Amino acid sequence: METSYLLAGTPVIAYADGKQVNAKPVSQPLTIDFGKGLGRKTVWLYNLPEVESAFKYMKVPNVSARFGTDPGEQFKCQRTLWH
Repeated sequence: METSYLLAGTPVIAYADGKQVNAKPVSQPLTIDFGKGLGRKTVWLYNLPEVESAFKYMKVPNVSARFGTDPGEQFKCQRTLWH
């Protein structure tokens, strides 16, 4: 969990249409349905090294990473620390 707090302060690097896109960390919430049992959860943009690897070595033109916790209240605290 400590790493999650550290990454919450790192600007996000993502890629869209083969071009680098910069964003604020822990931004752009997206609600995803994880199916029966888990239901709908909100995830947020995070800067993870796998994004650059997928773009650079696997040639994925559109890639970003998202993270969330359950319950979401803990994640709201992280977001508040960095905004």
